[in-house]
Order: sequence, then C-alpha cells, then structure tokens
Amino acid sequence: YVLPYLSRTSLMLLPWASVGWLVGLTIRSATRTKWRDPAIFALVIFTVGSPNATALAMIAPAPVLWLLHAAWQRSISWRRAITSALRIGALSLGVSLWWIAMLAVQGRHGADVLSYSETLEAVSFTSVSTETLRSLGYWLFYIRDPSGFATSASADYLESGRIIAVGFALLILCLAGIALTRWSQRRYAALLVFVGIVLAVGVHPIADPSPLMSQLATSSRSSLSLAIRSSTRALPLSNLGLALGAGALASAASTLIVQRRPRLRLLAPALVIWLTILNLPALFDGGFVDPALERDQDPPAAWEQAAAALDAGSMERRVMQLPGAEF
Repeated sequence: YVLPYLSRTSLMLLPWASVGWLVGLTIRSATRTKWRDPAIFALVIFTVGSPNATALAMIAPAPVLWLLHAAWQRSISWRRAITSALRIGALSLGVSLWWIAMLAVQGRHGADVLSYSETLEAVSFTSVSTETLRSLGYWLFYIRDPSGFATSASADYLESGRIIAVGFALLILCLAGIALTRWSQRRYAALLVFVGIVLAVGVHPIADPSPLMSQLATSSRSSLSLAIRSSTRALPLSNLGLALGAGALASAASTLIVQRRPRLRLLAPALVIWLTILNLPALFDGGFVDPALERDQDPPAAWEQAAAALDAGSMERRVMQLPGAEF
C-alpha cells in the first residue's frame, strides 16, 4: 500500500499511519469516562487530517465500526458508544475547522483542479477486488511508459510469480485467522476487511458497479465522485483487519504448538513475519525511494540563475519546463 506514495506524496500516508492509534484511543474513550482520550484522538486528527480530505474520510469508519461492534456484543452500552462518538466527533471537528474553511474557499474561488486531473473511469480501472485484497489497486501503481513503471517497485507485484504467490499466501493466512479462530475482536476485524474492500473497489467496473456505488458511477464528473475517486485510500481499514487476523492465527497456532512442542512456540509468528518480509522486496533493493525520481542534492547553477531571473520578472505568467520533471 505504501509504495506508490512514499516517493511522491508521502504526506498522504499520515491517515494510514494513524489508524491503529485512532482505534486504540476510541477503545480507551469508550471504556473510560474522562475527556482526555477523546482530546488525544482529536490531536491525532489535527496532525494527520489536513493533507487530503479523502484519505481522512476513508479511514473514518475504523473507530465507528469498533463502537458499533462493541455495543453489539455488549462490551459497552449503546449510550456509551453514542456519547464517545459525540465527544470524539465534536473535538475532531473543532481541530479541523482551519483546513475545512480553506478547502471551502479553494472549492469556491480556486482552480477547478479535480476536473483537469485523472478521471473516475481511469482511476477505478485498476481497483479490482483481488488487487485490493493484496493492498494494491491504486492507479498510479500500474502506469508504465517507455521509460518504465511510474512506480518502479510495482514491477515485482505484476510480473514476479513468486511475489504474487507470497502475497496471496499471506492473504490466506490473514483471512484464515478471521475465519477459523475465535477471539473477542473477530467480528471487528471482519467488518474492517469487508468495509475496506467495498470502499476500495469503489465503482469498479464502472460500467457495472455495485448498487452501493452506482450513483457515483452515474455522476462520474460530479464534485463528490471526483473528490473520492481514489477509493483505494480505504485500504488501511482492510490492512488493519487482515493484520489482526494474522495475529490471531499466529497466537492460536502458538498455543496449540506449545501444548505439544514448547520449543516450537515461535514457529507460527515467525512464518507470518517471514511472509510479510518476503512480500516487500523494497526492503532489500532500495525500492522505497523510486530511482526514477532521484535528483542531485544541489541543482545546477544554471537552474538557480534561471529561477532568479523568473522571480525578478512578472508574476502574472506561468512557466513551462522542458523536459518536464515529475515532482
């Protein structure tokens, strides 16, 4: 999930990095009566919420689903769930007003950026269910021109039979942990995976989308459809659910092994960790920073002179750079 973002727009990973913290603070907020935990939750939102509204909106179901799950299994009351949601929501909205106001001004008076960038049809073309289950599906991951992939690290996931097999083996282990083991948060993990994949798939295939997404596909040029077109930003939800499943399976297998061969108690966790590492070749080949985007530490003197000359001139014109340098 992180590979297409790291080299270009790593700031977009802030919501992804916050999901576990937000869920943990939601649990604390619902099981304790003080305002401290909702306030910390709001500070996390304050930290991660401003880069992109879609990325934040797509992870919002994570704490909501836990409150619904906990109230349904009666570990907390419905009244406590609603009270916690209102506290968290009010404080989070309060610390987000600064960027919501600027976004409103931009939408009313700024450039219509959404209408001149990638279309909903193009973005949704790659969000296939099997790809989203592998934590892939983001359109930028699949773009290739004569010079190579837009995301160099994507080649292994599209061409290497070994990496594809490892990815699906890891996925099967995660799903097995949810389906075959019994633990208190199993329903929550299943909800995370289900909601995350439904949202990530979005309107794919756009000619015949799911009933839930059909309205967005019908109005593919509307502001709402364009704003949430990068639906794969919901994958942090399913990633968390799958990780919980892997942990549950490793824990259950370790308990079973300990009863028979105590010395092998770490075998199951080691297998999950080993598959996870193998599923990320960028750990070994330096692919986290895309080689196609590497630049010299210091730009050439001529570039600095040209920039100074442009700065000294009129600010009413734009500059076209040839050849273009992405980001």
